[in-house]
Amino acid sequence: MPVSARQFRQAGFSQTVEAALRRHHVAPGRLRLELREGLVQAHVEQTLASMNTLCAAGAVFAMEDFGIGLSSLRHLKRLPLGQIKIAQSSGVGLTTSQHDQAVVKSIIGIGRELGLSVLAAGVETQQQCQVLAGLGCSLWQAYLFGQPVEMAYF
Repeated sequence: MPVSARQFRQAGFSQTVEAALRRHHVAPGRLRLELREGLVQAHVEQTLASMNTLCAAGAVFAMEDFGIGLSSLRHLKRLPLGQIKIAQSSGVGLTTSQHDQAVVKSIIGIGRELGLSVLAAGVETQQQCQVLAGLGCSLWQAYLFGQPVEMAYF
Protein backbone atom coordinates (compact mmCIF):
# COMPACT_ATOMS: atom_id res chain seq x y z
CA MET A 1 0.00 0.00 0.00
CA PRO A 2 1.57 3.31 -1.04
CA VAL A 3 2.08 5.76 1.83
CA SER A 4 2.52 9.47 1.16
CA ALA A 5 5.21 11.48 2.94
CA ARG A 6 2.51 13.58 4.57
CA GLN A 7 0.72 10.50 5.85
CA PHE A 8 3.90 8.82 7.07
CA ARG A 9 5.02 11.94 8.97
CA GLN A 10 1.63 12.44 10.62
CA ALA A 11 1.82 12.30 14.41
CA GLY A 12 0.74 8.87 15.58
CA PHE A 13 0.91 7.20 12.16
CA SER A 14 3.02 4.27 13.42
CA GLN A 15 0.77 3.77 16.42
CA THR A 16 -2.36 3.87 14.24
CA VAL A 17 -0.95 1.23 11.89
CA GLU A 18 0.24 -0.94 14.80
CA ALA A 19 -3.22 -0.77 16.41
CA ALA A 20 -4.92 -1.67 13.12
CA LEU A 21 -2.61 -4.67 12.66
CA ARG A 22 -3.46 -5.93 16.15
CA ARG A 23 -7.19 -5.16 15.90
CA HIS A 24 -7.57 -7.00 12.61
CA HIS A 25 -5.17 -9.84 13.52
CA VAL A 26 -3.02 -9.24 10.44
CA ALA A 27 -0.33 -11.87 10.14
CA PRO A 28 3.24 -10.50 10.14
CA GLY A 29 4.42 -9.73 6.64
CA ARG A 30 0.93 -9.36 5.15
CA LEU A 31 0.99 -5.54 5.17
CA ARG A 32 3.47 -4.00 2.74
CA LEU A 33 3.92 -0.25 2.95
CA GLU A 34 5.46 1.39 -0.10
CA LEU A 35 7.59 4.48 0.45
CA ARG A 36 9.03 6.77 -2.19
CA GLU A 37 12.72 7.50 -2.08
CA GLY A 38 12.21 11.22 -1.44
CA LEU A 39 10.41 10.52 1.83
CA VAL A 40 13.43 8.64 3.11
CA GLN A 41 15.95 11.22 1.94
CA ALA A 42 14.25 14.15 3.64
CA HIS A 43 14.36 12.89 7.24
CA VAL A 44 16.44 9.72 7.32
CA GLU A 45 16.69 9.19 11.08
CA GLN A 46 13.01 9.92 11.78
CA THR A 47 11.93 7.70 8.89
CA LEU A 48 14.24 4.91 9.99
CA ALA A 49 12.84 5.00 13.54
CA SER A 50 9.24 4.81 12.29
CA MET A 51 10.09 2.04 9.85
CA ASN A 52 11.77 -0.01 12.58
CA THR A 53 8.74 0.42 14.84
CA LEU A 54 6.38 -0.76 12.12
CA CYS A 55 8.66 -3.64 11.13
CA ALA A 56 8.57 -4.83 14.74
CA ALA A 57 4.76 -4.80 14.48
CA GLY A 58 4.92 -7.02 11.38
CA ALA A 59 4.79 -4.56 8.49
CA VAL A 60 7.11 -4.97 5.49
CA PHE A 61 8.45 -2.01 3.53
CA ALA A 62 9.05 -1.59 -0.17
CA MET A 63 11.03 1.22 -1.79
CA GLU A 64 8.82 2.44 -4.61
CA ASP A 65 10.27 3.72 -7.90
CA PHE A 66 13.73 2.52 -7.00
CA GLY A 67 16.43 3.77 -9.34
CA ILE A 68 15.05 7.22 -10.06
CA GLY A 69 16.87 9.18 -7.35
CA LEU A 70 20.60 9.56 -7.05
CA SER A 71 21.03 8.56 -3.43
CA SER A 72 19.06 5.31 -3.37
CA LEU A 73 22.12 3.16 -2.80
CA ARG A 74 23.38 5.28 0.07
CA HIS A 75 20.21 4.71 2.10
CA LEU A 76 19.27 1.27 0.85
CA LYS A 77 21.61 -0.61 3.17
CA ARG A 78 20.28 1.18 6.29
CA LEU A 79 16.56 0.78 5.71
CA PRO A 80 14.57 -2.20 6.98
CA LEU A 81 13.17 -3.01 3.55
CA GLY A 82 11.71 -6.27 2.31
CA GLN A 83 11.33 -5.23 -1.31
CA ILE A 84 12.38 -2.73 -3.93
CA LYS A 85 10.14 -1.79 -6.83
CA ILE A 86 11.91 -1.04 -10.08
CA ALA A 87 10.56 2.24 -11.42
CA GLN A 88 8.46 2.01 -14.55
CA SER A 89 10.76 4.50 -16.26
CA SER A 90 13.70 2.11 -15.80
CA GLY A 91 12.00 -0.46 -18.00
CA VAL A 92 10.63 1.74 -20.77
CA GLY A 93 13.05 0.42 -23.39
CA LEU A 94 13.44 -2.96 -21.77
CA THR A 95 12.53 -4.94 -24.88
CA THR A 96 14.67 -2.91 -27.28
CA SER A 97 17.59 -1.48 -25.34
CA GLN A 98 20.50 -3.45 -23.95
CA HIS A 99 21.36 -0.42 -21.81
CA ASP A 100 17.92 -0.49 -20.16
CA GLN A 101 18.29 -4.22 -19.64
CA ALA A 102 21.70 -3.71 -18.02
CA VAL A 103 20.28 -1.12 -15.60
CA VAL A 104 17.35 -3.34 -14.62
CA LYS A 105 19.61 -6.39 -14.29
CA SER A 106 21.87 -4.40 -11.96
CA ILE A 107 18.93 -3.33 -9.81
CA ILE A 108 17.76 -6.94 -9.60
CA GLY A 109 21.27 -8.02 -8.59
CA ILE A 110 21.51 -5.35 -5.89
CA GLY A 111 18.14 -6.40 -4.50
CA ARG A 112 19.12 -10.06 -4.42
CA GLU A 113 22.48 -9.36 -2.77
CA LEU A 114 20.68 -7.42 -0.04
CA GLY A 115 18.13 -10.21 0.46
CA LEU A 116 15.22 -8.17 -0.92
CA SER A 117 12.47 -9.24 -3.25
CA VAL A 118 12.40 -7.20 -6.46
CA LEU A 119 9.21 -6.16 -8.22
CA ALA A 120 9.02 -4.42 -11.59
CA ALA A 121 6.34 -1.74 -11.80
CA GLY A 122 4.63 -0.62 -14.99
CA VAL A 123 4.90 -3.90 -16.89
CA GLU A 124 2.56 -3.52 -19.86
CA THR A 125 3.39 -6.36 -22.26
CA GLN A 126 4.06 -10.08 -22.19
CA GLN A 127 7.36 -9.36 -23.93
CA GLN A 128 8.45 -7.19 -20.98
CA CYS A 129 7.50 -10.06 -18.64
CA GLN A 130 9.67 -12.44 -20.65
CA VAL A 131 12.66 -10.09 -20.62
CA LEU A 132 12.26 -9.46 -16.89
CA ALA A 133 12.01 -13.19 -16.19
CA GLY A 134 15.19 -13.71 -18.20
CA LEU A 135 16.90 -11.06 -16.07
CA GLY A 136 15.78 -12.81 -12.88
CA CYS A 137 12.71 -10.75 -11.91
CA SER A 138 9.46 -12.68 -11.57
CA LEU A 139 7.34 -10.16 -9.64
CA TRP A 140 5.50 -7.64 -11.80
CA GLN A 141 2.63 -5.20 -11.48
CA ALA A 142 0.68 -3.06 -13.92
CA TYR A 143 -2.53 -2.80 -15.87
CA LEU A 144 -1.46 -5.90 -17.83
CA PHE A 145 -2.48 -7.91 -14.76
CA GLY A 146 -5.40 -5.84 -13.50
CA GLN A 147 -6.72 -2.40 -12.68
CA PRO A 148 -6.07 -0.96 -9.20
CA VAL A 149 -8.93 -1.56 -6.81
CA GLU A 150 -10.06 0.60 -3.91
CA MET A 151 -9.16 -0.57 -0.47
CA ALA A 152 -11.12 0.34 2.62
CA TYR A 153 -9.23 2.60 5.02
CA PHE A 154 -8.18 0.89 8.26
